[in-house]
Amino acid sequence: QQPVFSEQNCSLEGQVADIADRIAYNCHDLEDGLRAGLIDIRKLKEIQLFQQAQDAIQAFEIKDPDVLRTRTAKAIIDILVSDCIYAGKILLENSKIKSVDDVYAISDSLIALSEQSENKLKELENFLLNGFYAQQTLAQPAEKIQKQLEKLFDSLCRDPGQLPAYYQQLIDKEGLQRTVCDYIAGMTDRFCLKMLGEIQD
Repeated sequence: QQPVFSEQNCSLEGQVADIADRIAYNCHDLEDGLRAGLIDIRKLKEIQLFQQAQDAIQAFEIKDPDVLRTRTAKAIIDILVSDCIYAGKILLENSKIKSVDDVYAISDSLIALSEQSENKLKELENFLLNGFYAQQTLAQPAEKIQKQLEKLFDSLCRDPGQLPAYYQQLIDKEGLQRTVCDYIAGMTDRFCLKMLGEIQD
C-alpha cells in the first residue's frame, strides 16, 4: 500500500520555524561572507536590507569590524522578525481561523513577511546566490580559493591545538600535514569560512 501524503498546510509552529530558519540562514551566511572577505561591499550597499541595517546601527558608531558585522546581521534579523510579527498578526486576523483544523485547511501561509519585506529578503537571497555562493564555487577564481586554503592549512600546521582532540590524536600516526589535510577536506563551506574569518581577524 502506497503512503498517503497530506497536502494540508503545516502548523503555525512549523510556519514560524520555516520563516525563522530562512531569516537566520541568510543573515548568518551574510555575516560569514563578510568575515571571510568574499562579499563585494560596494554591491552589498545597494541591497535594501543592508541599507536599513546600516541606518539602524549607525548611531552606535561601531569601529570594530567583527562587532560591526555581527550587529549588521542582527539588525537585519530584527527588521525581518518585527515585520513578520506585524504581517503575521494581520494575516491571522483576516483569516478568521478558530481552530487548528482551520490552520491546516488554509493553503496560504499565515506566518509570513509583508510583500515589501519579502521582496527585500529575496533581493538579499539573490545577492548571496550570485555574489557569494557562486563565488565560493566555479565563479570564484581558483587561485583565490587555493590561497585561502593554503592560509588555513598553514595556520593549522603552526598551531595544531586548533584541531579537535580526535585529529590531534591522529598526528603521531598519520603525520601533521596529512591530518590537517583530512580535517580541512571534511569541513563544510560555512565552517571553513568561519575559520578563515577567525584567522584573518
